[in-house]
Amino acid sequence: MQSASDSTEVHDLLKTAHADRDRLEVELTELRQQLLHAEAETEHVRATMSKVEAKCQKVQERAERREQELTSRVTSLEEVGIQAENQVKELKETIFELEDQVEQQRAVNCHTNQAVLDMENLVKKLEEQKAEAERQVKVLNRQMKDEKEEWRRFQADLQTAVVVANDIKVEAQQELRTLRRQLQEEQDRSAKLSTDLEALQGVRSQGDEVRVSDSDNSRHWCGISMIPTTPIDRQSYIKPLSKTLEKRINHGEFAHQYDKLSGCGEDLKPTSLMRKSPSLESVIKTPASFGSRTASFSYNRGNSKLSVERKDPLAALAREYGGSKRNALLKWCQKKTEGYPNIDVTNFSSSWSDGLAFCALLHTYLPAHIPYQELISQDKVRNLTLAFQAAESIGIKPSLDIEELMKTDRPDWQSVMLYVSQIYKYFET
Repeated sequence: MQSASDSTEVHDLLKTAHADRDRLEVELTELRQQLLHAEAETEHVRATMSKVEAKCQKVQERAERREQELTSRVTSLEEVGIQAENQVKELKETIFELEDQVEQQRAVNCHTNQAVLDMENLVKKLEEQKAEAERQVKVLNRQMKDEKEEWRRFQADLQTAVVVANDIKVEAQQELRTLRRQLQEEQDRSAKLSTDLEALQGVRSQGDEVRVSDSDNSRHWCGISMIPTTPIDRQSYIKPLSKTLEKRINHGEFAHQYDKLSGCGEDLKPTSLMRKSPSLESVIKTPASFGSRTASFSYNRGNSKLSVERKDPLAALAREYGGSKRNALLKWCQKKTEGYPNIDVTNFSSSWSDGLAFCALLHTYLPAHIPYQELISQDKVRNLTLAFQAAESIGIKPSLDIEELMKTDRPDWQSVMLYVSQIYKYFET
C-alpha cells in the first residue's frame, strides 16, 4: 500500500512537472514574439530617424544656398552705389568747368564794355573838333559794328554752352530715373527675401517643437539645428542698406544734383534758360548796361594806385583785364602762352596737369632753362621737373608736389593758381 501510494505521488509530481514545462514553453514562445516585435519597432524608429536627419540636411543646404544668393545681391548693390558716387563726382567736375567758362566769358564781356566806354568818350572829344568829326565818326561806327558782331558771336557761343548744359541735365535725369527703378527692383527683391525668411523661421519653429516632443523618448535628438541664423542676420543687414540707398537718392547727393539742374525742365530753349538763370542773365546784358555799370567805377590817383599794386599785384591785373583776380590771371596766362603748340589754358586745373603750360609760361622769361621744342605732353615727369627747377633757380619755391600731380589729371586749382601768381609777381611786379 505504501509503494502504491508512493507511485501515485510520483505520478502526480510528474504530471505537475509536465504541466509546468508546457506553461513555461508557452511563456517562452510569447516572450520570443515580444522580442521580435520590439526589434521590428526599433528598426522602424531608426528608419524614421534617418529620414528626419536627411530632411534636416536638405533644409540646411537650402539655407546655405539662400545665404550665398543674398551675399551676391548685397555685393551687387554695393557696386551700384559706388558707380553712382563716381557719376556724381564726374557731374560735379563738369559743372565746375562750366562755371569757370562762364566766368571767363563774363570777363571778356567786361573788357569789351570797357573798350566801348572808351570809344564813347573819344566820340565826345571828336565832336568838339568839327574838321575831323565826320571822318572819325565813320571810323568809330565801323569799330562799333565790329564790336556788335563780336557780341553776337559771343551770344551764339553762350547759347551753345547752355544747350550743352541742358544735355548734361537730361542725361543726369535719365540716370536718376534708372537708379530709382533699380532701387524699386531691389526693394521688391528684399520684400520677397523677407517672405522667404519668415517661411524658413516657421519651419525652424516646427523643428524645435518636434525636437522638444522627442527629447523625452531619446536624448540623441538634442542639439539639432533646423535652420542656421545667418540668413536672418543677412536680412537685417539688407533692409538698412536699401533704406540708406533710397535716402541718398531722394535726399542726398543725387537730389542735390537734380535740384541744381531742374530749372530748365519745361522749356529747353536757350533764351528761356538765360532768363531763369541770374548768372547767365548777367552775362548777356547789353553793352549799354555794362557801360552804365562801369561808368560808376572810380580809380585812385597815381600814388595810391602804386601802393595798392605793391601790396596786391593781382588787383592791377584785374583792373587791366576786368573781372575777378582769378580770371584776370587766367587771361594773362593765355596771353603769355599764345602761339605755343599743345597749349590750351582754359582753367587752373586740367590745363596744367601735363606740365607744358608751366614750361611755356616760364620759357617766355627763361628760354635758356627750358628746351620747349623737345618737350611732349606724355612726359609729365620731365615737364614738371624742368618747370619747377627753372622757377626754383630764380628763387620761386615750388608749392606743388610732382608725385601728387602724377596721380591725377585734375590737380587742385587753388594750389596751381597760387604757384602761377608767384611767377607773375616775380616777373611782372
